[in-house]
Amino acid sequence: MRGGEANALTGLKLVCGFIGLFRTNGTYMIQHAMTHGRTTSVQPLTANDASRKVTLVKTPQVEVIQLIVPAGRDVPTHQAQGELVVHCLEGRVSLFALGNTYDLTPGQLLHLSIDEPFSIRAIDNASVLVTLIAAKAGGSIELIGG
Repeated sequence: MRGGEANALTGLKLVCGFIGLFRTNGTYMIQHAMTHGRTTSVQPLTANDASRKVTLVKTPQVEVIQLIVPAGRDVPTHQAQGELVVHCLEGRVSLFALGNTYDLTPGQLLHLSIDEPFSIRAIDNASVLVTLIAAKAGGSIELIGG
């Protein structure tokens, strides 16, 4: 992709909800947040993955992000304005929060409360799904159904 093309695509960010531009196997792809009633794929790790953040779902109440973090790289300290669930999909990460280190392997997840600072370090190349649930004044979470 040439510089002019990248600039033109970047301009789409303001116009049509463009979330990110990333390269997979030599092909540039535009990532849009998924819309209600549509499916999307959480992409697996590949040998040439670089650090990236892909927003999969974004609404006023919930945001779902896939983080690709190469081995030895860090996600700096963040503090979510809502509850957070971090789910290790592939690889291995150390998550630092609550004064502890949590080693997460594929299939493991960790829940953090509102405003809890955390950071992540990839031990191996890793794919992590982060779900942020917005804080609501006086709100409650209920399981509806049988």
